[in-house]
Amino acid sequence: MARRIITLVIVMLLAYGGVAAIVATHSTPELGLDLKGGTSVILRAPDGTDPDVLEKAVEIMRGRIEAFGVQEPEISISGKNGVLVQLPGVTDRERALEAIGQTGVLSFRPVIESFLRSPLLQPATTTTTAPGETTVSSEPTTTTTFPPN
Repeated sequence: MARRIITLVIVMLLAYGGVAAIVATHSTPELGLDLKGGTSVILRAPDGTDPDVLEKAVEIMRGRIEAFGVQEPEISISGKNGVLVQLPGVTDRERALEAIGQTGVLSFRPVIESFLRSPLLQPATTTTTAPGETTVSSEPTTTTTFPPN
């Protein structure tokens, strides 16, 4: 009997300590989509889409949503050709859909070669001399100093 009372007292003290810690730190649990509200969207792929393509789409969307700053988004495959996106706390549905659904752009730009023609970037000329000989250059030299970091 005494052992049960001691166990009950220890459990009560631990429970009281846990509640006191939560109150003292003013921490609140992160609410999900069902309690906090937010945006839930099911995006559909064309019929016959390969499951690997859907997995890749989920990865891409997850990266975009994380960049959007949403805490604990839920992105999963729904059915054969759907992707379920749940964004707790996001109230601007249009902005969220725009960020998720935008197409990535890869652009190529021409390389400008004019910077290679600068005299500072030209390869240095080398001279091979026999041991003991001295080479004197008649060309002016330029010294460039950089300030220390």
